[in-house]
Amino acid sequence: MRLLVAKSYAGKCELIVNDQEDAQPGNLIEKAAHILKKYKRLSLKDASVSLVLGTDCYESVLVDRPMVDSEEIADSLKYSLDDLVSLSADDIIADYYEFPEQPTGQDKVVAVVASKQLLKPWVDFLEDNDLSLVAITVSELTLPSLIKPPTHPEMVIYQTQEKQYLAQIYTSKGLLFTRILRGVTAMKQSVNLYRGDLVPVNQRLTLGKLTMGLVVIAVVILALATIAGWQQSQAQAKNEELTEQLNAANNQLTSLRDRLSNRKQSPDLVAKKTELQTYIQDARTFRQSINDFETSASSAVASLLRELADITPQGIWLENFGLNGEKIYLQGYATDTEKLVLWMDKFKLLTAEFDGTCTDFYYMGQPQPVSLSAQVVNASGNKTLNYTGSLAKAEPLFYAYDSSRNQLVDHTVSYDGVWEWGDGVGQFTGNASVSVSRLSSGQPDGPFRNYILGWQLDDREDANFYSTLQNSDLSASYGAAEVDSANLYYGRLNLQDTYTAMARLMKTLKQKAPLVFTEDEIARFTGVS
Repeated sequence: MRLLVAKSYAGKCELIVNDQEDAQPGNLIEKAAHILKKYKRLSLKDASVSLVLGTDCYESVLVDRPMVDSEEIADSLKYSLDDLVSLSADDIIADYYEFPEQPTGQDKVVAVVASKQLLKPWVDFLEDNDLSLVAITVSELTLPSLIKPPTHPEMVIYQTQEKQYLAQIYTSKGLLFTRILRGVTAMKQSVNLYRGDLVPVNQRLTLGKLTMGLVVIAVVILALATIAGWQQSQAQAKNEELTEQLNAANNQLTSLRDRLSNRKQSPDLVAKKTELQTYIQDARTFRQSINDFETSASSAVASLLRELADITPQGIWLENFGLNGEKIYLQGYATDTEKLVLWMDKFKLLTAEFDGTCTDFYYMGQPQPVSLSAQVVNASGNKTLNYTGSLAKAEPLFYAYDSSRNQLVDHTVSYDGVWEWGDGVGQFTGNASVSVSRLSSGQPDGPFRNYILGWQLDDREDANFYSTLQNSDLSASYGAAEVDSANLYYGRLNLQDTYTAMARLMKTLKQKAPLVFTEDEIARFTGVS
């Protein structure tokens, strides 16, 4: 192992250290640590390092250039060299270099492979010693840099540490040929014709030894038979003893069963047992009643707290509350009396239905007479009489839903009528109706079978719905309650004495061109499908 330390400045390189250590393949890292420790005074931290592998640490093979892009050649070599090198594909780290000149008709590259298991400890060692590894190269490419570029071809032979010879040919274009000359290594210089065929075989088995062996085997067999017979007799005696004990136990068990079946229960003990069972059942019933009471009381308090938290608006806060039977006592503050009144009230639905002689179906845009009223009640369910005058500002809002209770958001619902409050009751004065608009695009849609008309009351408190209608289970801001249900059609046809079957041609008096109506179109207008 050799360590070269050079310093570069002003474009020149000055050799600082040239030292070596004798090493074996198993202690290379240990020797490297030792030689670095020897020169730690040089402050080599973050120094750039090029690791040069000896000829015994890599393999190089001349192969045909793979038919891939240049940047992919190195990665493809590990799979094409599996049969040409001694390393497996998973352990190969591969790269290549090219000669400046190629024989006519050939396109070769020199593949260089090394073991990943060999190189990884070196990478970790250099990083642990704060050295910056910039390259891992091989000796056959490093040695040419020691020769001044020749003006004519030259052949140089190097002797390696393994007593082999590396022959290289240089030209002005660079390295042209490299090869390890393995034929000049140490050769066998002795002959020994005393082979295994001439070695005599010793006959170790004699008649006396055979006889002795047979006698020993017979003695062993006889001893084993004697032992087996003794063990069998012992087991048989033990088995008979256990059988007698089992029979005695069975007889005793039978006797005890007979005594138990003949025994009569004591009337006093039976009566006492019944009394104890009754007492235990009463105790369990009493305990369950206590648990039910504690659970119901806790649930009532939790439910009250949750409901108060949900319905208390901004501007109102509570200091104390209490329960006494079915009455609730509240104590707190409010920023103004109007919010307090609205918070304490909720609307109770009185009447909600379609009005008139025909309530089975309506057309879009057609007025739908309604009968509607609501009553304001407080938290105790009693009618609130002071919801009148300037405090009574709530007005109705209407929504349309299909039979699956999905809101028809593209259809607006308006109403015609006067809504007034008096003594806590709100209602339309005189005739009132609502109408569901058609689509703004003008495209027909429907029919909506069993469409639902929903409504809610708007407190007109900056979009805050402090009070809601009972049974407000339709989707809307803070929920909407159902008014009534009917079929809703897009419109109706006005034909003049014209008759035909569905999906047949029709002519009117005012239109000479034939009209064709599909079943879907007829259903939108008439509700018939």
